[in-house]
Parts: sequence; C-alpha cells; structure tokens
Amino acid sequence: KALQSEGDFLRRKEMKNLKIILDVDDVLGFTIDHLLNIYNKENDSEVLREHIRDWGFKNCEGIDAEAMKIFGYPEFFKTITPDPDAIEGVATLIEEGFEVVILTAGMPKVLADKAEWLKTHFPKVQKNNYLFGYRKDLVGNDSCIFIDDNVTNLLGSPCKHKVCMDRPLNRPHNHPEAKAFLRVSSFKEFVEIVRMLELGEEIRRKEIA
Repeated sequence: KALQSEGDFLRRKEMKNLKIILDVDDVLGFTIDHLLNIYNKENDSEVLREHIRDWGFKNCEGIDAEAMKIFGYPEFFKTITPDPDAIEGVATLIEEGFEVVILTAGMPKVLADKAEWLKTHFPKVQKNNYLFGYRKDLVGNDSCIFIDDNVTNLLGSPCKHKVCMDRPLNRPHNHPEAKAFLRVSSFKEFVEIVRMLELGEEIRRKEIA
C-alpha cells in the first residue's frame, strides 16, 4: 500500500507539471455562433451552426468563404460570448495547480482584441501565457494536454494528450480522422478528463458519427 500511495503521489505531481493548452474560438467562447448572428442579419439568412462543416466555410449550406471577412470586423472578438463552463473550468484548473496556456490564431489586427477579451473573461490566466499564431504544430510536447475544435490543429500537434471539443464542423462523418482523438461535449467534461489523467485512469473515446 505504501508503494501504491507513493506511486499515486508521483502521478499527481507529474500531472501538475503538465501544461494545459487551450484554443479560444469555440472552446472558450462561442465564435461561430457570434459570426452566424452577424452573417444572418446581413444576408437575411438562417444559417445554423449545424450547417458549418469546416472553419473555412467550404462546402457549407447557405454560407461560403466570403463570410471569413467577418472575423476582421472591428471589435468582433471583443463581443464574443464566453462559455460559462469554460470560465469556471479554467479558474478551477488553475486553482488545482495546473498551468494554463492560451494558444490561438488570428489576423494581427485582431490579436489585441483577443487579448483584451481573455483578460476580461479569464483573468486568472497569466498574460505571459498567451500564445498567438497559426503554427500550432510548433507548440507542445509530451508534457502537454491540448484541446481544440479544429481537427487539423489536433493532427499536427506534438502534445501527448489531444482533445477535440465536439462541434458540427469536426464530426467524424465530415472528418474521419477526428476519430483518433478524445472528444468532449463541454468544458466541464474536459476538466474531468484532466482529473482522470491525473489519477492515471483509462479514458474511453466517445463514439460520435
């Protein structure tokens, strides 16, 4: 029992040393919903989240790549609705001793807005832990856990643990390669996965078509 207890302690200590890397768009906040609200008002349309199959809006019903310009609208990223579960979950992970790193892409002109949004809604994350860039494949190692909703980012990530935030745009029927990753439907589930990994428990992948 003494050896087992020591092993449990060492696993917990190792896990606390792991860095949690978080995407922003559609992980910490509802970016696609925000864009669709604007797009539908401008075009008198009714495009739904379920119609989005790809972050570039390729082969999507009622919307195309032209909608990408909305990401560049003034203060677009300042006005995204944050996920309340993510606000609570990020604070909890930091309180439990995990280091949290933000990894997000964006055009240079919007990065200041993203930083301000993060500071407002996720104040416990250190500003030095904001990483901005498109080359997410360059960030992480065997001591990192990474959650993103973009399958391409997960495929290229060097992180040991890769978690997909379930969204219509990354479902396996559109992206079969997504079956390779752990999948969660909420940030609450992600926090539970982190805790399970801390305890060395086996995690089963969700089967989603």
